[in-house]
Amino acid sequence: LEVLAFLPPLVLTRIAQTQLREMGFADAKIGTASIRGLNGALFRDIKLDADGFSTIDILEIGHLFGGGREVSIGGLILTGDMEDWGAISFSGWKWPQNHNVQDTLAGTGPSAIRLASLKRAQFDIETPDGAIRLQAEAQGQNGTDPDADAHSSESRKITARLWGEQSQLMIDSNWTIAPVPSV
Repeated sequence: LEVLAFLPPLVLTRIAQTQLREMGFADAKIGTASIRGLNGALFRDIKLDADGFSTIDILEIGHLFGGGREVSIGGLILTGDMEDWGAISFSGWKWPQNHNVQDTLAGTGPSAIRLASLKRAQFDIETPDGAIRLQAEAQGQNGTDPDADAHSSESRKITARLWGEQSQLMIDSNWTIAPVPSV
């Protein structure tokens, strides 16, 4: 597995872009890529959409080759809009139509995620009633108990925290108007 040390950053970047595209971010662009340990990679300054509204500061993938990937996302910012009827869309993201995503999240495909963590996530959503900012942290594990059935509750666990606030528009305006003399 020491082959990772000989992979050029371009190959590492393509691996991460493929993973992000499978998750619905078709326009994802990686800023920098570096090797982390013998079988992991660290990616920085990721733009998830063409305009850079949605971003990730740091994406770390452990066990890049072989099963049981470990993924850590730090500094995720997703910018989106909420329709009148409640649907939310995020810049650069479309719900993936690829069945490999279900395998990845279920822990069964070739790029299955065994452990995942989300740190410092921020969701900026424009709603018909104003903007809202939600923040989140989460950790998930998938299939860590070798004695449990792969689809049992003992085998899968997500711990998450979500918080936020909505600020109403406030305006503070001062005016000085001087009459214009008539000619």
